[in-house]
Amino acid sequence: MQIVVTDNGIGIHEEALSRLNQELRSVGMNDKLFRSSGPESNRNGIGLRNVQERIRLYYGNEYGLKVFSEQGKFTTVVMSLPKVLLTGRVGMNDKFDNRR
Repeated sequence: MQIVVTDNGIGIHEEALSRLNQELRSVGMNDKLFRSSGPESNRNGIGLRNVQERIRLYYGNEYGLKVFSEQGKFTTVVMSLPKVLLTGRVGMNDKFDNRR
């Protein structure tokens, strides 16, 4: 399942977009690298990284965020999530759990 959010703002410069997507790809693979400190990390904030980390911790590294942008036109964030049944189970092959 994908949730797509697009704005019509000023967009993100190609180099910054590349760095952002590289950081998002690295979440869950090397947390020390991802949690950098310094003036540049403060400027970029933690919102997308926090969401990416939570998605990956809960569903796995194949899910998460990807950002697309064209400077001067738009930015799009695509959130990929697994289809989860109302029971909270991820797949249909899960065994029935009869705990009371």
